[in-house]
Amino acid sequence: MKRICTFVGLFATGISLAASPSHPGEVTITRPNASTLNFRWHSTRAEAGNVEIWQGEEPHETIAAVKNGDDYRAEATGLKGNTETRFILSPQGDAEHSRQQLTATLPPKGTLETETLPLLAVVYSPIHYSDAPAGGLPAGVSKNLTNDDLELIRKQLEDVRSFYFHATHGRLNLTWDISAENTDIGNRPSLDAGDVTGAFEASMARVLKEKGKKVGDYAGVVFMFGWGEGISPEAKAKVYRGQAHSGGTYGWDAPWNVARTPYTMINFGHRADIRWTVTHEFGHQLDSMADYSGYPSLAFNHPDPITDVGAFGEHWDCNYWLLSHFPRDNWANLVFGTRHLSKDTDSDGLADDDPTLPIDEKRFHSDPKKADTDSDGLSDLDEYSVTSGVYAGLNEEMASGVKPPDPRNPDTDGDGIPDGADPYPSYPAQTLRRFATPVLDGRWDKGEWQTMGMSANLSDASGTKVKAEFGLEWDDQYLYVSMRSSAPADLVFDIDAMNDGWFAGTDNYRMVIAAPAAGATEPVISSVIWDWSVFDPTKDPNPYLNQSKDIVKASDISAVAAQTGGAYVLEAAIPMNYKTGLRLYSGKRMGVKLGARLPGGKQVFTLFEPQRLMTVELHRDY
Repeated sequence: MKRICTFVGLFATGISLAASPSHPGEVTITRPNASTLNFRWHSTRAEAGNVEIWQGEEPHETIAAVKNGDDYRAEATGLKGNTETRFILSPQGDAEHSRQQLTATLPPKGTLETETLPLLAVVYSPIHYSDAPAGGLPAGVSKNLTNDDLELIRKQLEDVRSFYFHATHGRLNLTWDISAENTDIGNRPSLDAGDVTGAFEASMARVLKEKGKKVGDYAGVVFMFGWGEGISPEAKAKVYRGQAHSGGTYGWDAPWNVARTPYTMINFGHRADIRWTVTHEFGHQLDSMADYSGYPSLAFNHPDPITDVGAFGEHWDCNYWLLSHFPRDNWANLVFGTRHLSKDTDSDGLADDDPTLPIDEKRFHSDPKKADTDSDGLSDLDEYSVTSGVYAGLNEEMASGVKPPDPRNPDTDGDGIPDGADPYPSYPAQTLRRFATPVLDGRWDKGEWQTMGMSANLSDASGTKVKAEFGLEWDDQYLYVSMRSSAPADLVFDIDAMNDGWFAGTDNYRMVIAAPAAGATEPVISSVIWDWSVFDPTKDPNPYLNQSKDIVKASDISAVAAQTGGAYVLEAAIPMNYKTGLRLYSGKRMGVKLGARLPGGKQVFTLFEPQRLMTVELHRDY
């Protein structure tokens, strides 16, 4: 699956560079007991099917499959338990037979099975500045990354590791081996074979020799280099959301002389936040690894209307959803990486005490002998996985008071709903929204607004601190949204009107009700519909969507702003709209994201995790 994914600014683009080899179709493996593996797979080819299977150095065994239409089934019995098992399926997908694939028989009861993916990160120390003067760098401007810079990168890569462990429900463990390279790679390199076979292959060879490692010791490689950083404030302001500038990834058949090893290149600004770009780009490496291993169902992390997408938001929320909905047991069937076993006394999916993993029961403060420590109906593993573990990123920050999962508290968010029955156990938000018609007069009269049950705390580098709370109501004609804050602030919110996810339909509202400009009294309204109904993958430069300001115009929205009694209030009414799916009736479900930002700022302080859409339900009798 020769593929580039480039990430520049808001959008990343997947481009096929060559005809992909025949991919195996999906294989489903079940393990009814320690000595048995059941295989099920699909192929439209006409021939009889079989499974060639072996464990360790034992001779191959060929098992005939039962064919029913295009489905094939086979059962292998008499196998050794707790043993890696390799197999080849014939036929699979559109191929005569699959490449070699991997699974394992069941481990003993009370054992946790995880997949360790060892990754190499090569960080080039010399920094290149986009606006560097011809005479050399000004005093005080770094020529190379410092030890503190490298330590920041280490911490951010650990956050990426934590995200993947959360998202895969404690099954996929990334381990980072970080190497600092003093080589100046010169002009900004590309993913092209000429650049890769030059500087990067040479770096790979040096690193392997220095560490006494082999190519096969790593599942993938990430090359990072400082490029495009600006010296002037104007140049620095152009950095996309404070992130690494861009990235690109090649899959397992990358065009370099490092066999079956995907690689990623990321260029970043000095002390930029690299977490999202690494998370996203490594997702493409993982997609490639899953394809190679016979699991093409791991969704490509650029959803579009022709992808089987779900009800999730952008970026962090998107990747978390895709990873968490991939069958958990499939992670142990990757051909890449190594199978790792830990003691798990209560078989809840969290190791008792294993410091090689991102989390275990000891550090989570849960009971290793009880699968649900606080008896709230949510297992300790599910309690850990209820959030992505990411509370800031891409100019969004959860500012309602982070409440990480607590396996010893049966009501983590204190909203009176046990965690096991609470759709959002970390957010004390009211998901049922009442039928009401507030008066848009810039006031929050007593009982007029049903709040979300949580507030956001805003701050900036100057020390300005603002508290904001939000209201959301509806009637037959309008959806009403409001914010009351301790100082002027902008109300920023998204609506997924059909609750079908950000990457589907014509129902995705991105709106800002901004504080009035200097000398004005009326708020400034911005309204954009992210319209996926006009999806056209042949368009450039953004083939994935159309951002329309005409479907719902700013002039269609009524809004007021006022400052009275020490409180600043923004109120808005968004009209019902059949075209966008914003129909208003009892039982209607929609996704919302609510946040605020300080005037002139970039950082949005949200009620939920970054880019997360929360499902709310309109209710007439609430």
